[in-house]
Amino acid sequence: MFVKFLSSLFFLVFVTSIQGQGEQICLNLQREPLERPLPVTHQGPPGRRGPQGATGPQGTRGNPGSPGQCVCDLTDDEQRRLKLLINNLNRVKVCPLGFKSGKVQDADMTSSSMWSSSYAAHRGRLDRSGIWHVSSENNKRGAWIEVDMKVNTTLTGVVTQGRPSTNQWVTRYKISLGNFPDELKFVQDDDGNHVIFEGNTDRNSHVLNLFPKPITARYVRLVVWNFSDHITMRIEYVTC
Repeated sequence: MFVKFLSSLFFLVFVTSIQGQGEQICLNLQREPLERPLPVTHQGPPGRRGPQGATGPQGTRGNPGSPGQCVCDLTDDEQRRLKLLINNLNRVKVCPLGFKSGKVQDADMTSSSMWSSSYAAHRGRLDRSGIWHVSSENNKRGAWIEVDMKVNTTLTGVVTQGRPSTNQWVTRYKISLGNFPDELKFVQDDDGNHVIFEGNTDRNSHVLNLFPKPITARYVRLVVWNFSDHITMRIEYVTC
């Protein structure tokens, strides 16, 4: 009897223990942790650059911009100093065409008149001791000295000098050019007016005047507009 009681008691304890464990196991299976650890990632080095893609189609052409404008805002003093710079042949890159050097032949230089054969047109070469000197009858506005370049030549300007031994020089003049002596046209400005160039104010200074734009011609004529005392001068034409 006592043994049977102990057996019953052991069985009850065993069943109770199993039921407790089962409840505990069930609770353990349903319970989740309050915080989960964050996943840890590591970035590897960048991979190699892939092959270059094909060139895309050309874009549409844009509209042209407005034309530019050249503005000169030099002061009077700056313009004066610029003119002095231009008039110094040693500081301006221009090429003489051959009056001073003698490349232009005597026979290719003519004039409206001359004082004598000693003062013919070919005597009026830049920096030489001789001069072109008009006759007394022709000592007035419109007297001219002309050169035949033999072939069409691009000219950009002219250099003038006065008489080395006397206060005589040409103060203002015009330039006419063309391919035939009887079809010469005066150099004009943008408004179509004849350009009157400022000449010399002393005996020996070089005065360089550049044309508004380079001109190609065979015949070139300098026409006197104003002068001091008597028309005498020395000249050289230039190109770039």
